[in-house]
Amino acid sequence: MSRRPCGVAPGSAGPDPLPPLRAARVTKAAPTLA
Repeated sequence: MSRRPCGVAPGSAGPDPLPPLRAARVTKAAPTLA
């Protein structure tokens, strides 16, 4: 779990495949990913 980008949930390739709830968290953590 040390290869995760900032704000990306474990097991996710990126902001695209992320579920709506997790995507919202990623957007709050790192707007640049969204």
